[in-house]
Amino acid sequence: SKSLLNEIFKKEDEKAALLEYNKEYESKTRSKVLELIKQI
Repeated sequence: SKSLLNEIFKKEDEKAALLEYNKEYESKTRSKVLELIKQI
């Protein structure tokens, strides 16, 4: 059942990619918020 393993790996890769994207998004959002705070 090699295809099953491939499916599992694909899912893990997708999860990792999403986590990575999430981190990037959070840091961008955080810096935007900091910019706004500085302007006040």
